[in-house]
Formats: sequence, C-alpha cells, structure tokens
Amino acid sequence: MTIAATDPQRCRQRATSRKTRYPARLLALFILLLSISPSVAQQIAPGSIDELAETDREVINDTPFAVRRTLAELVTQGFQPGNLERALMGRLAGNEQPSFSNFLVLGQRRCTVWWYGAGSTAKQRVASDRCAIEYGKSGETIIRNVTGDRFNIRLIPMEDGGVAYAGRSFLPSHFEQAYDADNPVNMFDEGYGNIAGRAVISDRSLLLVTGAERSHAEEDETFFQLVEVPDR
Repeated sequence: MTIAATDPQRCRQRATSRKTRYPARLLALFILLLSISPSVAQQIAPGSIDELAETDREVINDTPFAVRRTLAELVTQGFQPGNLERALMGRLAGNEQPSFSNFLVLGQRRCTVWWYGAGSTAKQRVASDRCAIEYGKSGETIIRNVTGDRFNIRLIPMEDGGVAYAGRSFLPSHFEQAYDADNPVNMFDEGYGNIAGRAVISDRSLLLVTGAERSHAEEDETFFQLVEVPDR
C-alpha cells in the first residue's frame, strides 16, 4: 500500500483558511451579542403602559389587590403590619403622595428586597443590595439593582396619577437586560425576565412592589415582593 505524501502547500492553505475562518466567526458572534446586549442608550422599557405585554399590564393592575390580599391573610396568622406596610397600602389606595421628581436623588444607595407571604414566613428580607437611580436619554427615570440579582426598570406614569414600573431581571452573565414583550423569559434561566409592578413614595423611600416575581417559583395570590430604596 502506498501512502501519499502530504502536500505542504495544501496544508498551508488549510491552516490559512482556518485562521481567517475562525476569527470571522468570532467577529460575527461578537457583533450579534452587541446587537442584543443592552447599552446605556437602549430603552429599558416602553414609556407607556399600553406598550407592555398584556400579562404585565394585568400584574400592574392587580398589584394593589395582591398587597391587600396578602396582608389580610398574614394578619389572620398573627402578623402585625408596621409603618412600612400601612404606608404602602395607603399609597396604593391612591392617597396623595410627594412628587417623584422632588424626591429622587441620582446616584447609588443601598436597597432592600422583601418577600411577603412566601412559604410559611410572613415577611423576610431576601437581599440587601445596591441600587442606582438614573435619568435616561429622554428624561425617563431608571432604577437599577447593580449587585446580586440584577434588574433594570423604568418608571412609567399612569393615567390615574399613579406610577408603574417595567423592566427586566437578570444575572450579570445574561445578555437580556431590557424589557422585551416578545421574549418575556431569559434564555438560560426562566427565573429571570420581564418584570412589572407599582412604584410609590413613602417615609422617604421609593417602594417598588409587585404581586408577581419570577424567582418565586409557585404562583401565589397571597404573595408580593417589595424593593425599598431610600432617598439617599
């Protein structure tokens, strides 16, 4: 049996082809990631409730009722609402509240994530993180959780004078970091994705509350999450 000698020129051509082909593929992948990864200029969420997905509009409308249902259930179990919970219910009921523009101070500050009605615990602190308040290119107010489990949200005025929010939760490794009505769940972890709820100001804190939280695995009508962001 005769073994043909390897053609040195053909080997060089193949090696050159690999060198040019693989960087080209990496460049194409990099461009794709840039096209779908959020940037400072990218819109965090639509500026109108009407542009949100129907499920998120339902969450926004139901959140005040979820808070009342949950607290009413917890009271029957011995929970005593404090100033934070009473103020939250009052603000969500439509009572007059301070202007957001007069309250919100740009920059980072600590923020605390609370869960109410999760499992057998009435109230639990889930995380103590750092949140940043910023203004977008169009003057919209943006709040970001910049440590731990992340989120980017935008405050959205409502016709009745209330304020909603919408955005996305994610991990630092996720490229989906902005609201996307067509793709509500993050590709590599269904525990993260689009988020929506209500925003109120009480006792010098911005309160972000929602009756739906993706990290809370089972759907529960007597559950809500509260993110407490102090004024500074």
